[in-house]
Amino acid sequence: MVEAALTLPSFVERHPQSSSGDQLLASRFRDHASPTDGWQRVIDEYLTPWILDPTSLEEEDLEPPSLEILRLACRVAWYLQDKGWVPPLRVVPDGEGGVVFERDAGACFQTLSIFPSRLGELMTFDDCRLVSRAPVSFRGF
Repeated sequence: MVEAALTLPSFVERHPQSSSGDQLLASRFRDHASPTDGWQRVIDEYLTPWILDPTSLEEEDLEPPSLEILRLACRVAWYLQDKGWVPPLRVVPDGEGGVVFERDAGACFQTLSIFPSRLGELMTFDDCRLVSRAPVSFRGF
């Protein structure tokens, strides 16, 4: 059975995170006073420059994210920042017009993907084995 995609607010409510305990994942943006600072760096160092110069993401045979998807990724980052989510290790274009936030802590690795369709998913891997996959909808966000 395929799980229905939750809206981002419902998704965050069902997948809470805190800046302490088991859910704290490694992040190069965590070296700041708060998770808020790390998210701001993601926005300032990745998403905003990509919006200002989308040609920097153009590569042969890869589809860069549209301005609409990049702006959506900024809104998602602001929202997750406000909800206290730990900032990602990196943000990357997925090569198919989407954006992926990646986090890891040793054997645990997570991706939050935003697809061009405005749908996405959170995938969690443990020792390179997929342990959960949760769809999320960014429509209307």
